[in-house]
Amino acid sequence: MTQPIETKDWLPFFPFLAPRPEQEQAINFTLNAYLREGKKYVCLELGTGIGKSGVAVTVSRYLESLEGSGSYVLTTQKILQQQYLRDFASKGMRSLKSADNYVCDTGYTCAVTRRVARACMRAPECASTCPYVADKKEFLEASLGVTNYAYFMNETTYAGKLE
Repeated sequence: MTQPIETKDWLPFFPFLAPRPEQEQAINFTLNAYLREGKKYVCLELGTGIGKSGVAVTVSRYLESLEGSGSYVLTTQKILQQQYLRDFASKGMRSLKSADNYVCDTGYTCAVTRRVARACMRAPECASTCPYVADKKEFLEASLGVTNYAYFMNETTYAGKLE
């Protein structure tokens, strides 16, 4: 068995000034699970104020540097999703919500516009300017994305565009 990660070789990927001890422990635990134990998924339950966003971004960036693939950060609430985007959009993070959260040129949500177009068996009027489609494209092309559990579960179950 290989040695567990205990060094801070992930430190250059930490998005803030310096990690707190709880963050170091969470980052090391997560990286060990992925890299040493071969886990495909790791779920962390961390208390309020621990700095989960710093942990998530560090792990994602570190793994991307090793494996070349991106990561999704999943959160329970859209307000937390906005917080991630506020803090990390300048570092390449992209956000995606359901089509109900975007308003098309038609004045209706993208979800309504798309349903009406499907019912009429035609392309939506806003097909070339749809803000949902634009955000989804950016999200899929980004190496680091944030979305909410509800959207992720629906998207992976029904549309199949997210891995």
